[in-house]
Amino acid sequence: SLLKIMPAVAVAVTPKFWLGGAVNVDWASLAVQPMPVAPPACSGTPQPCFYPSAAATDGAFGFGFQFGARYNINDLISVGASYSSPQWFDDFEFNSANANPNLPNFGAPIVIEFGLDVPAVWAAGIGVTPLPGLTLAADGKYLTYESTDGFRDAGFNADGSVAGFGWKNIFVVAVGGEYWIKEKFAVRAGYNYSENPITEEQVFFNVPAPAIVQNHLTLGAGVKIARRLQVDLGYYHVFENSITGPIPNPSLPPGATVTSSMFEDSILL
Repeated sequence: SLLKIMPAVAVAVTPKFWLGGAVNVDWASLAVQPMPVAPPACSGTPQPCFYPSAAATDGAFGFGFQFGARYNINDLISVGASYSSPQWFDDFEFNSANANPNLPNFGAPIVIEFGLDVPAVWAAGIGVTPLPGLTLAADGKYLTYESTDGFRDAGFNADGSVAGFGWKNIFVVAVGGEYWIKEKFAVRAGYNYSENPITEEQVFFNVPAPAIVQNHLTLGAGVKIARRLQVDLGYYHVFENSITGPIPNPSLPPGATVTSSMFEDSILL
């Protein structure tokens, strides 16, 4: 889970040109069972190996910043761009234990450390108001997972621990619209497409985090009950996507694979 608090300020440099910035203060918590970023405890031939647990949630503080600009070309069109820095977190630290019951030091205490940050995001967009009450928008984002701690590295280390998620950088594009009917009732719709950050070679390492969905649809409505009171309802659907990749385990038959599949639904009030 991730909490972000964003003290922000914006200023109109001219009536058409705005600048804004924010300092991000973050709090994240993480629990993983079992925790593959720690070396497994192995015994026997062939070796049965056990990864330790990180089910006891640990928290970490993080920080970052962002800034952006918006320019109103005319009464119909405005453009904007922004940059959000990586959110740099303290390493997560878990008090765990040797998980292999076949070893004499079974249950012996160990400490697991793992660094996981949030990637930087570059974004730009355009907004158009072709008719009174109608707003149309489109934007694009670029997320830099390949230079982010926890996502950058991939595969196994020499001691059998997992180096990281191995995600690649991705582009995200989105379009949407809002129409106010007599300034009292709004209807909204949007579509979002993102590239898949997980390659087939990394499917096995991302079974706990199969962020493979790509097509997103949103629908919504809003009602202005009074001048200072508005109620909004939104529905968010992510269409199912699947990906299959090899299992890098020599004890399994050649060609063994794993498949991840995911879809999402969400309601906002």
